[in-house]
Amino acid sequence: MRCELLLPLPPSVNRLRRYAKHGSYPNPKVLAWVEEAHRAVVGDLPAQLSTDIVHVEVRLYGPTKARWDIDNRVKVLLDFLEDRYLVNDTQCDKLTVRRGPIRKGGGCWVIIETMEPGALVCPAWPI
Repeated sequence: MRCELLLPLPPSVNRLRRYAKHGSYPNPKVLAWVEEAHRAVVGDLPAQLSTDIVHVEVRLYGPTKARWDIDNRVKVLLDFLEDRYLVNDTQCDKLTVRRGPIRKGGGCWVIIETMEPGALVCPAWPI
């Protein structure tokens, strides 16, 4: 399996929830991102979810020169892929994340590829 997705720039995991006096609730901006991202892929959703081990490659394109962490956006993205392309985000055994050039409005390019299963063993670890 190989698929490519063009999505809006995912929000930071730091913004997942909002806090009020009486507890927390989902951030409306995050819910809006999920809806927008779903609209971007709804026509290309697979008939059956993959159960294979995958490599997910992510390119994040910021909308401005402002500095931002790339790792804060991956959790939101992997959670989005779950139940749309993957049965569970634990299938991701390899994750590559890169920052792309500035793009008006920002964006996210995702490539999901099936990997051969197998354990990677560090030669320095004792057996």
